[in-house]
Amino acid sequence: MVDKFSHKIFFVFLFAALVFICITKVYAADPVDQNVTITVGQTGIVYLNFTFSPQGRWTGGGNNDASNVVVEVRPVDGNKDSIIFSEEVTTDNSGQYSSLLLDNVSPGTYDVSAKGWATLRKKEVTVILAEGNNTIDFTDTGADKALSGDLDSTTRVGSAESGDNEISAADYSTLIGNYNTVQDRYDLDKYTDQLIAGPDYSILVSNYSQEGDQ
Repeated sequence: MVDKFSHKIFFVFLFAALVFICITKVYAADPVDQNVTITVGQTGIVYLNFTFSPQGRWTGGGNNDASNVVVEVRPVDGNKDSIIFSEEVTTDNSGQYSSLLLDNVSPGTYDVSAKGWATLRKKEVTVILAEGNNTIDFTDTGADKALSGDLDSTTRVGSAESGDNEISAADYSTLIGNYNTVQDRYDLDKYTDQLIAGPDYSILVSNYSQEGDQ
């Protein structure tokens, strides 16, 4: 009687072991049910190196093009609200920024724009963004810097930009309201001498009624 009971227990354990082995093999053969670890160096990651410089900066102390810049990526021919990527970064004194990770942007063809504090937007169209590093010079080697004077604080849903991308009466009023004050601000102090005065006024007036790239 004991021997029969022992045999039954043995076969139960044997059956359980076989079932466990079968289940293990099924899961091992089915990658869909496994946890996937994405490692550094995976394919499809897109980075951007760019140059962006506002016009009219004081250059008595050397390069003075550091600025807060919003970079945006859109579908080709997409409007200003069809945003895939929008992020604000701060460039160095040469107006350059390196290795900006374009999160959620796959390799492909896009329109890419940049807008600084108080500047109008500059856009490069039909840009091929490849995996790895990509480079855009929004200044055309320094010959086409971003026009300054967009001082209002208009914002758009989904965008990190500030300003309505045009230089108008609202911007003029903002400058006049802060005229002849000492402020260390990229938006009001376009000349970057920490004084809101004649040079800043001249820059805005020279660009009055201008609009940036859409």
